[in-house]
Amino acid sequence: MATGGVNDSPLPAPDDAPQGDGGEARAPRLVRRVLWALLPLAGIIAAVRGSGVVSHLDVEGLRAHLQGLGGWAVVPFVFLYGLGVVAHIPGSLFVGASVLAYGPVGGGLASYAGALWGNVLSFGLVRMTGYRPLRSVRWPVLVALMRRLDRRPVSAVTLIRVVFPTTAPVNYVLALSGVAWSPYVVGSMVGVLPQLIATVGLFGAIF
Repeated sequence: MATGGVNDSPLPAPDDAPQGDGGEARAPRLVRRVLWALLPLAGIIAAVRGSGVVSHLDVEGLRAHLQGLGGWAVVPFVFLYGLGVVAHIPGSLFVGASVLAYGPVGGGLASYAGALWGNVLSFGLVRMTGYRPLRSVRWPVLVALMRRLDRRPVSAVTLIRVVFPTTAPVNYVLALSGVAWSPYVVGSMVGVLPQLIATVGLFGAIF
């Protein structure tokens, strides 16, 4: 097992331990724990979606706001990108707007920072609850994922990120799995690059 890959400390409450004949008794507790861990995210998603901001977001409008704010717009842009990841807003919207506003290099760097911030934010909001209930699930797919995270946490997160660079549900699953912060961040830093570079190049070529 890779040292430092997964935080194997016990869950805060002991009621997930096997009892009697097992699965049926544990299933309701597992569902409750997952729902409790996702509660902070539900609040943010409801706030962002309920504000009406999402319905007014488009590439051209966001680009105009960024250029109107000048160089300091990078800071609110990165923050907004992070909220967008949590609220399931397509990352291509932010990448396109930043490329139009700052060019491929500046927009690519701003988008890279925003994508990483979004991945860290969505992971951290779930992780702060302290729950890691997926460690007790015996579904074959999840068992295989847990074993890969145990053995090679950085490469596992990197591979997941190559396919799902800023997919919020993937961030939630990784947070609930117990993978440690360091391999999560390092794997995310490397794994988001291929799709980000391709998207920046596409918007640069189109516009």
